[in-house]
Amino acid sequence: MENRVLFIAGRLKGPRVLIVEDNEALRRVVVGFLRYWGCDTIEARDGEEAIALIEAQGGSFDVLVLDIMLPKVDGIEVAATTRRIRPELEIVVCSGSLDATIIAALESTGVRFFISKPFLPERLRDAIRQACESGVGADRS
Repeated sequence: MENRVLFIAGRLKGPRVLIVEDNEALRRVVVGFLRYWGCDTIEARDGEEAIALIEAQGGSFDVLVLDIMLPKVDGIEVAATTRRIRPELEIVVCSGSLDATIIAALESTGVRFFISKPFLPERLRDAIRQACESGVGADRS
């Protein structure tokens, strides 16, 4: 991955990001920013759809951007399932529901990047950059 992901003048260039967000308006805004920054994006509207995409295409994602309050399967279960399927995939959690219990549950699955809603777009860009540079998924070609 380190050969595919570049960070130039505030732009991300190359990471493939799965965005899991049930709020369509927010998902569209996030996708718009990520595409502007140079990311390839795939979208999921709920936890079931996210898990299906990770099972089918998980090896092609560099970062998972995940909400917690999702229909069908919540974000904590998506994170836990993701770890079983793709343990090296970095997860950036973006949620308005980040209390100590939720953070502890997510940290137990290996999640290290958290953003509270509402957030500035640059905060998301920086979290994705940090996730890509963290080294966990960097060995994947």
